[in-house]
Amino acid sequence: MKRHSEFFFAVLLLSLAACAPRPVALFDTETYTKPYETKFEDTLTIVLDEAIPDHFFVQDVGLRKMEVSDFRKSLRLSLFYTFENSFREVRFSETPAPNGLTLQLFRIRPFWKLENIDSDVYVVENVSVNTNTYYLSSLIRYDGALYRNGKKVSILDEEVVGEKIVNDKRQWNEAFKDGVKEMCEDLYKSLAEDQETFMTRK
Repeated sequence: MKRHSEFFFAVLLLSLAACAPRPVALFDTETYTKPYETKFEDTLTIVLDEAIPDHFFVQDVGLRKMEVSDFRKSLRLSLFYTFENSFREVRFSETPAPNGLTLQLFRIRPFWKLENIDSDVYVVENVSVNTNTYYLSSLIRYDGALYRNGKKVSILDEEVVGEKIVNDKRQWNEAFKDGVKEMCEDLYKSLAEDQETFMTRK
């Protein structure tokens, strides 16, 4: 009887190890911007503050972690593809440009949003094992500013939640990418909605 219990726990531990979160490396996102599509006759300069990390872990309520690497390059690719068809040129710099539009991002803080928890109890040979299934989506908080010709015209302090909800740690990477996509779409929306402000401050 003891041998059966030990076998059950060994299988449980192996299954948990097999479902470890997949790391996120270099990627880009396909954003949907059609409702806010705008054609700017400008160059867009994007500044990513040095406080935005390139390598970090995103941790959930169960203290499980997903590793993210090459984040700054992934962010550059995603932002470039988001804005490339709306501006004469999209370029990256370490400081706001004296002319045209500048989007500066100071901080990007990824989290998980807990959408739901399913609890199950397994009983083997009078031994009860409780397991929880977490349903998560990606939540990203970001701070930034928009500039026209070197002058700050808008402050960004936003929180976005990805549409993709997952309950498998092996899908966390896809949920995380979906959160980044949502953030890029939100940034595009901010520029489109502030177009009148930008145009009046030339």
